[in-house]
Amino acid sequence: MMRFRLMNDFSYLIYQKDFSEKGNDRYFLYDIDKFQEVTAKDLLNIDKTIITHDYWLIANSIYKEASALPKRVIDVVLLAKINIGIKASTSSDQPWDISNTIKPLFKDECDFDNYTQMYYRRIELSEETYMFFSHKLAEFTEQALDKAKILGEFDRFISLEVPLFNALVLSACKGIRIDNATLRKHKEQLEFDYYRELKRFAEKHNVFYQVPNEGEIREKLSGLGYETAGYSLDFLMEFIHSKEEYTDDLISLQKIYKSYRIFSSISLSQKRIYPIVETHWTSTARIYQKSPSLQNISKKYRNIFIADNGLQLSYVDYDQFEVGIMAAISGDDKMKGIYESSDAYLELAKAVFSDKGLRGKAKILFLSYTYGMSLDNILSSVSSLSGNQKAAKAYFSEFSTYEKWKAGVYTEYESKGLVSTIKGNLLHRTGSGELTQKEKRTCVNHVIQGTATYIFKEALLELCNHKEVEVLIPMHDAVLFQHPATFKPQEAVKVFQDKMTDILDGKVQGKASIEPFYAG
Repeated sequence: MMRFRLMNDFSYLIYQKDFSEKGNDRYFLYDIDKFQEVTAKDLLNIDKTIITHDYWLIANSIYKEASALPKRVIDVVLLAKINIGIKASTSSDQPWDISNTIKPLFKDECDFDNYTQMYYRRIELSEETYMFFSHKLAEFTEQALDKAKILGEFDRFISLEVPLFNALVLSACKGIRIDNATLRKHKEQLEFDYYRELKRFAEKHNVFYQVPNEGEIREKLSGLGYETAGYSLDFLMEFIHSKEEYTDDLISLQKIYKSYRIFSSISLSQKRIYPIVETHWTSTARIYQKSPSLQNISKKYRNIFIADNGLQLSYVDYDQFEVGIMAAISGDDKMKGIYESSDAYLELAKAVFSDKGLRGKAKILFLSYTYGMSLDNILSSVSSLSGNQKAAKAYFSEFSTYEKWKAGVYTEYESKGLVSTIKGNLLHRTGSGELTQKEKRTCVNHVIQGTATYIFKEALLELCNHKEVEVLIPMHDAVLFQHPATFKPQEAVKVFQDKMTDILDGKVQGKASIEPFYAG
């Protein structure tokens, strides 16, 4: 683990991006009262940890010029995001942006504004202005690291988040190879599939010929009798039974639309894709690749990705990940028994619907319960699916220990104003008073999903450090990677299983498997 004794352990990088991509990027380093312009290759020889902001914008330029990246980089935007510990707002202005973290350190805001104008090449660069900003960057870094220590976030940030961030940024800069013939085929097919699905959806549900926005979706759901107040749209779409098949059809349309948009953004002349990686995209610290958002590509179109010459692709995935985590952290023996001896969702499908084919619906019911949906709403969903309400009530009533654990999470969130995963990643409450139903769902979800992300990241970092493995696309609880034939994919499975088992103190045994990445 990196330990910082003094701020002298750092060098501060301030850059000016050449948005024309002609290689005219400029780099400046501030180090122990010395401020100087350097080259991309100079950055590779820096032994200290480099501090910067919005590293995603310049990393690819450094890699193009130097064929490598600096050894260790800390992005203060990532650090601020972890410290602040709240969900992103719906606006483009986020509390961890430098305009909200570093700008307040300037006595005269015009000095910060001048820097941003130069940063975006709107006015001529002044080294004096850049040097002044570097001092404020150093000042903020010291404050942010001290805050991380106070919050208990420092160790995780340094030992896990920073090295994984550097590994995944490097992977994104190297790019992912794609098959152009398959890309062309999918582009043509997706355009046809999208407009066919859009027409079918509009005519079936009597709506406009367009993908509906959130307001239109909520209006439609209200008209169908849904109680939408206090529920996020994602929760309504994922966990509430689909009336008149509206949400099922909408999810299908949205998946095709996302794939259609992603493929439309990829040029047929491209040989590789270079996504932007966000290693702390959500408050639960999920990893996300954007521009393009590769994780949103439907399985049937994923065969555009191919391994580099001499290598093979493999995809390792956790099995019943959330169920195992819930069993371990709640101590519920019933849930643990289900996780260890069977498929929890299949067992519920048999018990309630007498139909193994409804495993997908059973999974939705199970997760809706665990994330806080009321038993009345669950039983209503069971009834609408012609299931056995009595059997469902008996099934869920057995998780008494899990219910007590959830109540404890609610109490902690309300009394302390924050809740933690098994290892840091605090979620700070923005409201007050008695918890709303939405807040109850949010805090339980944070503990479970945040713990899942922590386990996944630890496993992912170990894979990144394996000399024969190149991580390509991290998903929610799975990862696509490439490797030589000498590497056995079951080694990755063992890494996933052992990390989960160890982090959860052996309360459950981790389960993972090699799965198909593409479903043609």
